[in-house]
Amino acid sequence: MTWHRSSHTLLRTRRRISTARSSCWTAAPRRAGRGLGAEMLNVGGKQIPETLAELVDPSWTCLLIHDVQNDYCAPGGKLFSKLDESLAASTRQAVGRIGVLAQAARAAGVRVIYTRASHLPDASDESPVHLRHLLANGQRGAEPNVVLGSWGHAVVDELAPQPGDAEIDKYAFSAFQGTPLDKLLRSFSARTLVLTGVASHSGILTTARFSLTLDYFTVIPRECVAGMNPAQHEAATTLLAPDLVALDDILAVWGD
Repeated sequence: MTWHRSSHTLLRTRRRISTARSSCWTAAPRRAGRGLGAEMLNVGGKQIPETLAELVDPSWTCLLIHDVQNDYCAPGGKLFSKLDESLAASTRQAVGRIGVLAQAARAAGVRVIYTRASHLPDASDESPVHLRHLLANGQRGAEPNVVLGSWGHAVVDELAPQPGDAEIDKYAFSAFQGTPLDKLLRSFSARTLVLTGVASHSGILTTARFSLTLDYFTVIPRECVAGMNPAQHEAATTLLAPDLVALDDILAVWGD
C-alpha cells in the first residue's frame, strides 16, 4: 500500500495504523530476529512496523532500565520510604518484572542500558527551577536523593548490571538530556527503545517524549513502570497509552 494512490487508500492506511495503535500493539506469530522488510506497512516508501514482533525485533531494539535505584525502589530508600503501602508494593512488583524482562532481553541478544539519576552531595548541580519542581512534588527533603557514590544512588541489587550492559549517570529527568544515550543507541543500530523503570510522571514520560523526537520507536511494558503518586501515574500512563504493551507479549516475541 502506498501513500499517493488515492485519498481512499490514505484513509485505509490511517485506519490500519489506528487499529494497531489502539490495541497497543499485539504480538504476531513471527520469529524475532528474522529481519525487517517486506511484511511491514509501506507509506511513501517508508516502512512502518505493524506488529509488536516487528517493533521489538532484537536486531534493532535496546532495553532501557531507567533509574531503578535504591533511593527510589528499595526498602530504606529516601523516596521509597515515603510511599504508601500500595505504591511501595507496586514499585517492588515492577522491579521484579523488569528483572524478568532484562533476563529475556539478554538471552535474545537485546542490549541493556541502565540510567541512574544523580546528584552531587552538596546539591550544587540542582538549579532553582529543578529544586522548586521537586519540592512542589514532595520529591525533595533537606538532603538530595541519589547522591553519587551513596547506597541510594546504586541500582537495586536484584537488577545489578551484568557484563556487557551500558550504564549512564544523568542529571535531568530525561535519559537523553546531557547524556550519551542517543550516541549509544545509534552505535548499537537501535531503532526501538523499550522503556522501563521510574518514575512514570517524570523521567519515564520525559524520556519517552525525547525518544519520539529523536525518531526512536518507543515501547513501554505497562507492568514495568511505577510512579510516586497514584494520580500522577494515572495521568502519565494515559499520555503514554499509545506506547504501552503487555509484558507477556514482549516476552513471547523475545522468547520465540
